[in-house]
Amino acid sequence: MKISLSILFFIFSNLLYSQAPKLIEDIKDKAAFYTSNVKNSWEREPIYMGNFQKEIINKFEDNRLLAIENHYENPCNKGYIKREKNSFKNAFEGKVTIFVDTTQKIKFSKIVYHTNSSNTFDFFYANPVILTNNDLQDVQIGYGYYIPLIMQAQNEKGEWKDIESYYAADCGTCLSMIYFKPNEITVTTSVIYDGNYETKLRLRLGENNFSNVFTGKISRLQLE
Repeated sequence: MKISLSILFFIFSNLLYSQAPKLIEDIKDKAAFYTSNVKNSWEREPIYMGNFQKEIINKFEDNRLLAIENHYENPCNKGYIKREKNSFKNAFEGKVTIFVDTTQKIKFSKIVYHTNSSNTFDFFYANPVILTNNDLQDVQIGYGYYIPLIMQAQNEKGEWKDIESYYAADCGTCLSMIYFKPNEITVTTSVIYDGNYETKLRLRLGENNFSNVFTGKISRLQLE
């Protein structure tokens, strides 16, 4: 008996959902949906890294420091021993499953830069993103506090287009490398945009790792 691709995708999506931890919101600040007319770069920070847990608290204080504890290595430390390339894979090479859990809405913080006024430190809504290391080796999932995920959207022709750009670190920085082990998960955020154009969205990591497809609203200008 043949099984259609839609049925297989439904089964796969539900399997991923059953493996998604529940995020317990502990951020009390008010939040908003993010509206933009340009491509944004996000420093997507990990909320949690490690073995699967049924419940994970999403809090603001030292969130990223606690998340990457025991999961990062800094090449500028005197005691650092450089890993051999064949002992790990980078985020673009490794087999990583990406699941955007649209059934949950959490908050995250971002510095918003303003041209004619002081910068503000605001909170926005996001969906949790669960990345799973399905490789046999450690995967270098990011650097600094950044996980290089890019959101894509479908245009009216059905083509997938990047609506975000990579975060660029300042020159002269010595960034830590973030690793997670086989079967471990990393939980981060996918900002919830608001706009006048409803379409299909997904996240990509490198050229070969894509998340589940979900529906959201963006500005048409983000596709230009």
